[in-house]
Amino acid sequence: MAQNYSEKDYDPDILGELNFSYINFDLIDILKFYEPYGEGNNRPKFITKNVTIESVQNMGKEKEHRRLLLSHSGILQEGILFKTDKHFKIGQRLNLIYTITENIFNNRVSIQLMLEDI
Repeated sequence: MAQNYSEKDYDPDILGELNFSYINFDLIDILKFYEPYGEGNNRPKFITKNVTIESVQNMGKEKEHRRLLLSHSGILQEGILFKTDKHFKIGQRLNLIYTITENIFNNRVSIQLMLEDI
């Protein structure tokens, strides 16, 4: 079930709606240009609507985190949601608010969406 966001739900750090086709390492390089992020310079957030959950993996000692494989316009992205008790189903459609980060693990570099709100 997709949730509709109204303007009152937006915060000033949200730059706008972003199609997954624009999420790539060129965008990561642009976002790095504005680092360091922190107080007074928050990491920009984006919204993508009508995203489909392709898979869900529980993570953490107490299974309190979720790794989601998400699709939008035929493009897959991995998203991480920390400290949640929400349960998700494959095929479920969502609207997301997230930041974009570069993840380096075992010498492999990938793009990861850090989910803030679903």
